[in-house]
Amino acid sequence: LPMFKKLVDFVIKLADKFNNLAPAQQKIILALAGIAAAIGPLLMVSGSLVTAFGAVSGAAASLGLSLTAALGPIGVVVGLVLSLCKIIQTSTALSSMQPT
Repeated sequence: LPMFKKLVDFVIKLADKFNNLAPAQQKIILALAGIAAAIGPLLMVSGSLVTAFGAVSGAAASLGLSLTAALGPIGVVVGLVLSLCKIIQTSTALSSMQPT
């Protein structure tokens, strides 16, 4: 129980420090937290897509088709742009949830 009280006291002090920051600093922290929160699910989805793409690629290879275009520079750029859009969307949504 003493460890729990220390944890609660720490969280309260942290919240007080956050509330005493300038609004611009709070927005930056919330945006960075949003980006950090988005990275985990983004990596999970990317891993699933890579696995699925591997299965599709194997099936396409057995049919004699080539997926080189999707793995080429254009496919990489499209993937990076889509990932960046999702990060911006998530950080914007978190910024709009700022306490008043």
